[in-house]
Amino acid sequence: MTAAAGGRGRPRPETLEDLKAFVLATWHPGPAGTAVALLDRAGEIVERGETGYGGLAAMLDREVDKEILTAVTILCSSSIAVFDIGFVLREDGRDIPLDARAVSEANFSKRLAHPVTGEQVEDWEGKTYPFVTANDYLRELLAREAAPAPPSDPVPAR
Repeated sequence: MTAAAGGRGRPRPETLEDLKAFVLATWHPGPAGTAVALLDRAGEIVERGETGYGGLAAMLDREVDKEILTAVTILCSSSIAVFDIGFVLREDGRDIPLDARAVSEANFSKRLAHPVTGEQVEDWEGKTYPFVTANDYLRELLAREAAPAPPSDPVPAR
């Protein structure tokens, strides 16, 4: 395991398999198993780019439920986070990017200013949708997995 950049000083797993083992050993079996199932689809998640919770659930032939939400939370906000979370405001068939901090503040104030007009958004909770994207750590794990093993030296070093 390597030192985590910003990971609260905990070492990060160096391989995707080590990460899966860490998740299974650390969290409750249900959400941990779901998180590992999502990690099994990591390449697809990277290819898709922004993926909503419904898209993640569909990858596993499931509906969005508490276990999916907990698994995504594990993979977004723990010391081994492999996903970054983002938000959009869906309005008139368009997705307008939202600042995650604005959404966090709106959860407390119960008000959200429209990112373009500045006006208060009515029923903002029903129009705001989260999505995840693969972060650099997940991309590094996938790159390591895809890299060929270094050749072994048939001649012993002297």
